[in-house]
Amino acid sequence: ASQTSPYAFYQYWLNVDDRDVGTYLRWFTLLGRDAIEELEAGVMAQPEARAAQRALARDVTVRTHGQDAADHAERVSAAAFSREPIRDVAVLATLHESVGGFSFSDTDLAGGALAVAIASGLYASAGEARRAIAQGGLTIGDERVTAPESPVPPPIDGEWLLVRAGKRRLAVGRRRS
Repeated sequence: ASQTSPYAFYQYWLNVDDRDVGTYLRWFTLLGRDAIEELEAGVMAQPEARAAQRALARDVTVRTHGQDAADHAERVSAAAFSREPIRDVAVLATLHESVGGFSFSDTDLAGGALAVAIASGLYASAGEARRAIAQGGLTIGDERVTAPESPVPPPIDGEWLLVRAGKRRLAVGRRRS
């Protein structure tokens, strides 16, 4: 875990290409032939479900990092890619370490949504952040930002901000001590 976090390890295996997952299931797991063939059929029928990748990621993560770490990695992964707000501080802490954590200050909070968007590192410039806000592509916490000067929702547990840029990119901020 000191070399690669269980979450990053799990994500690596979860992102395996559909063309390779059957081979990796055979090489890296202890699953039987029938189970692997069933997972491969699932890839052909419903590739968007990623059942084979989930089975691969789970099996390899459990054997490498243990049951508890694999469970936590799955929870964090599900939360990161869900449209639901994240309130679990342990999940936020893991995401902060694994996917672009940033620090924010009371000055950033007072500066409004644009200041937090820039502090998050999700945008290369203030102009890019403004365009995203105008197009409805910035969410802080579980609130869509409608104007650059919009107030920032209170940090979760007084310490955490979750910033989403569109559907796939996110950053977790932690208040500076």
